[in-house]
Amino acid sequence: MADPRRELEKARRKRHDLKFGATHAGGAITRYLQPNNHRAASQAAAATVQTRVPVHRGGKINAKAIHAITSVAPGAGQSNTCTLRVNGAPSALTCQIGGAGVVEASFAADVELIDTDVIDIDCTTTAGAAGATVDVTIEAEETG
Repeated sequence: MADPRRELEKARRKRHDLKFGATHAGGAITRYLQPNNHRAASQAAAATVQTRVPVHRGGKINAKAIHAITSVAPGAGQSNTCTLRVNGAPSALTCQIGGAGVVEASFAADVELIDTDVIDIDCTTTAGAAGATVDVTIEAEETG
């Protein structure tokens, strides 16, 4: 019979939360969030070392969901859209926070990552969106 504690630990090792964040000035721009550092300024260029993360897990990872939260709602008719990018291209994991009273959003989709991939998060705001701190979590699990 399997030891439940060992099975729980095994399952825990396979799940990962990849966290990104930054202070975002607002306005009609696309900025790139920094891994594990949500109080730093967002970056204007995706190619910077500060925003790109190599997967390097020695196998495959399945990114399953994206969750974004902002410190301030974007405002009526405004939005923040956060997207997981893989090797510089947008993936299916994207979510949009929009409106005067909304500060968080989630979306689920499967995006397979391999150990040669490089990921980053872009956050695009509409022209009148308020500046805010943006935190994004990617829920992922090892698949092989």
